[in-house]
Amino acid sequence: MKTRVHAIAGIIGFLSILSFWTSTLFSEVFGTPEMIAFVKNMILWGMFVLIPAMAIAGASGMSMGAKRADVPGVAKKKRMSIIAANGLLILLPSAVFLESRASAEIFDTWFYAIQALELASGAANLAMMGLNIRDGLKMTGRIESAPVRQATGSNVPVIDERDNGPLVAKNVTVLAGSDQQTLQAEPVMALCRCGASKNKPYCDGTHHDINWRAEDR
Repeated sequence: MKTRVHAIAGIIGFLSILSFWTSTLFSEVFGTPEMIAFVKNMILWGMFVLIPAMAIAGASGMSMGAKRADVPGVAKKKRMSIIAANGLLILLPSAVFLESRASAEIFDTWFYAIQALELASGAANLAMMGLNIRDGLKMTGRIESAPVRQATGSNVPVIDERDNGPLVAKNVTVLAGSDQQTLQAEPVMALCRCGASKNKPYCDGTHHDINWRAEDR
């Protein structure tokens, strides 16, 4: 249930920002001052949808990924923090400023400077959210595992080697550490292969830092 809520909220947030970004660009290039003011007003009202969606996506994502130390999980958490800061510190204040300026038909240097900042920040959030959606699909096995499902069935445990990277375990239901303590198993897990992870048995990305190669072992 939490996974579904997270996915729906994330998609709503992504589509909201995408609609804000494209409508802004279109109105600035082809629209009249009245159209620009209308779009700015609609974006401000749209925040009542975007902000709750992003809050739900962020909270559910952090909750589900609290104990994950694999590369996609860590990357998603880092991007979520940046997305939230970008939204609260840049996109929301910019939307308020631009709406007040457009409503008064004040299209001065400040308007276009903040508009450029808003478009750049919105594009950055769209890119990061797109990467989070991609990584979420990988972590749940919805992409990059179709050939395995066709060959072996959906519930058969599979361990794949990534080139110069971790072991990717799929459909493994029991995971134990070196002390035989049972650990939480996820549908898709990245497990350390280089031996340098600080969070064994999970991969924490250290193989990138030490430039590890599979032939080294």
